Amino acid sequence: MRATHNTSGQTIVELIVVIGVAMVIVTALIVSSTASLRSSQYSKAKSQATKYAQEGMGLPVHFAIKAGIHFLAWAIRRRAKFGAWIVQRPGRQPWVGTAR
Repeated sequence: MRATHNTSGQTIVELIVVIGVAMVIVTALIVSSTASLRSSQYSKAKSQATKYAQEGMGLPVHFAIKAGIHFLAWAIRRRAKFGAWIVQRPGRQPWVGTAR
């Protein structure tokens, strides 16, 4: 005589295990892609902010060079007592201005 095994329950258990493993893999992929997108957006925003900051810092230098003035040759001293400032340029007369 031949012994028979009931394998119908085993197939259902295997199916449940496979579905569970697939759900874990899909969840991991979703979490990973979400974190990657967040990081990408943060990097893009930071890069844009850095670009704007560099452009903003370059404007005074641009205008100064356009006017023929070199910031590195200046020595700026503020006189808080009188609210005036003096710009001294090597070999030239100083410029005096008020804070207002």
